Amino acid sequence: MNEGAFDPPADRPIFRAAEALITIGSAGAVFVAIAIAIRYWRTAGSAVPFFLLVGAGIAIMNEPLVDILGKCFHNGAARWRIFELFGRPIPAWGLFGYVIVYGVTAWCILTTMRQGAGRASFWTVIGAMCLIQVAMEMVILPTNLYYYFGYQPWSFFGMPLFWLAINFAGTTLTAAVLTVTWRYWTGYRQVLVLLLPAATQVLGSYFIGLPVFAALHSDAPNFMIWFAGGLSLALALVVIDILGTISRRSIRLASTADSPSGGLAHPD
Repeated sequence: MNEGAFDPPADRPIFRAAEALITIGSAGAVFVAIAIAIRYWRTAGSAVPFFLLVGAGIAIMNEPLVDILGKCFHNGAARWRIFELFGRPIPAWGLFGYVIVYGVTAWCILTTMRQGAGRASFWTVIGAMCLIQVAMEMVILPTNLYYYFGYQPWSFFGMPLFWLAINFAGTTLTAAVLTVTWRYWTGYRQVLVLLLPAATQVLGSYFIGLPVFAALHSDAPNFMIWFAGGLSLALALVVIDILGTISRRSIRLASTADSPSGGLAHPD
């Protein structure tokens, strides 16, 4: 194992104006998302999106350990920090980022699934959200609010692309669970959605991320670390596609069961 692999790196100079702008901007985006979720609660009668967003914020408790495994560090010089765990400081903007990445994204995928979108449309939404996340990282990384350290494979302008695999496996799993079990989430049960993002993020991070995390904390040559990162990416593609297929079939079965024929729809 690499010496000091679990030790945090030294803080880098931080751009204070950028910290303020990103914190305020992300807080504003979360405020708008929560307002839309509350409006949906009132009009559609479902509090699932609201509790999904709040649950995504709770999932920030997973971040310190994931950061250790992926060699990512939130700058300890940040002015607004909400907690520190395992020597990893977590800034306020990180909380808002979690609501966006694990809450808003999951909600968008959930909406796509529940509308019965086909495979191409489903992957178009996933691809668009990946591009948005990459764009967000391109804006934040130069500010030194957080950074990756050590050897990082599949790096695109400083962002290791295997993080897309880890993030979207978890959010797609959240959306798939909600899609397949949608009729369960009524009444007081909707509160239980609070627990879902943290649980699915753990499953996504440690199953999809295991190959590359293990390689990052080993003495493996660089080409093997690249291979491990590629394996994590490939695993994510397979898992996300399977989750999309399961969700589409679930929607079709639900539509068939609700049809006037009593579930005896003509086979395709």
